[in-house]
Amino acid sequence: MTFHNAHPLARKEKFALNYESIIYEKADKIARITLNRPEVLNALNGQMLRELPEATGEASRDDDVRAVVITGSGRGFCAGGDHRHIETQAASSEGLADFSFSEKVIL
Repeated sequence: MTFHNAHPLARKEKFALNYESIIYEKADKIARITLNRPEVLNALNGQMLRELPEATGEASRDDDVRAVVITGSGRGFCAGGDHRHIETQAASSEGLADFSFSEKVIL
């Protein structure tokens, strides 16, 4: 008896969205959001503060996603706020971006 195809549950499909400061990937019902500014230990800046809610919202709306993993690239998860961004934003009329996760919690 010869099996030509692997079992359907063993198949891994990968999906990715394009962002500038994070990486969003989905595989095996898991969304993985990677903070991707390793040169500054993934410190949060305005771009990342805009992209994180978009990515978590995407995961929240996707019925195939059962878990979300947030990780950091390089040697650190996240150093906190990028002081250069905070100083720039404090001097402008724009102020700091509001940052909140989606209301849907996936367990």
